[in-house]
Amino acid sequence: MPASWTEIATLKTTQGETPCPSSRNQQPPREIVTLEVQIEQALIELLDHDAEFIGSTRDHIVTSAVRLVFKKDYEFKRWLREQLGTQKARGNSEARNDAPGKAVKA
Repeated sequence: MPASWTEIATLKTTQGETPCPSSRNQQPPREIVTLEVQIEQALIELLDHDAEFIGSTRDHIVTSAVRLVFKKDYEFKRWLREQLGTQKARGNSEARNDAPGKAVKA
């Protein structure tokens, strides 16, 4: 009898069953844009070594690094929520003010 779920999954896949793909993991394609930056030569060399090490590209590594920074920066997340909330509230207020035939209390 298997001791863990990992062993169960391994047994099932080695016995000819294919794992069921999860629809939750499928994401719509993201828009890709070009960004030109200037960074230190030493960082470029490390970037190239890392790309070679993992068999990937500079783009993948930089994108992953930026995502990680945003994921871990809780102060930025809080600030961004405040900014987006302020913009949303401001947008709703302007939409109400522009609505024809409605009086707006000041």
